[in-house]
Amino acid sequence: MKKSTFKGLIAMAVCNSAAAAGIYDGIYQLPNSQEFYSVHQSGSGMIVGGFSVSPASGINSLLRNGQLFTITKANIWDLFSGSASVPTTPSSIVTANLQGEVDYGACSASINVVFSPSGTTVRYTGYTQTSAGVAQGVNCSAIFNSILSRNGGLNTFNFVRIF
Repeated sequence: MKKSTFKGLIAMAVCNSAAAAGIYDGIYQLPNSQEFYSVHQSGSGMIVGGFSVSPASGINSLLRNGQLFTITKANIWDLFSGSASVPTTPSSIVTANLQGEVDYGACSASINVVFSPSGTTVRYTGYTQTSAGVAQGVNCSAIFNSILSRNGGLNTFNFVRIF
């Protein structure tokens, strides 16, 4: 076998082994906000990484080289994972039930996500304290009510796919 053919076969094998992508994989945004969500599905498993920025004041943090720095904003990453229906056609509707820790690990959120060709809808199905939230007296119900009030009291959020 020629050397160039062998290299081509290896490249194809490597590319194909990393090609597990769901039809709704991509970056989503909550409209009129700076909240972004990266969706990844492989078979019946799904993970969603959320990113947002929160104002911060008077919080000291150590930088990677040990310098002390007072932050003015906090970059927040939340991770949800769980199961999703497996699409059978490019126009399939995919429903996912996901859970993850939010609010710096003080609360745990459960969400139901429906992906369809016409849009993506997220509905909270639970919002409770984690052990860290209990230990520090965090009121996750109050946080959840604050989220709802910013959405006109609705428990359903529509996301837009941007990538």
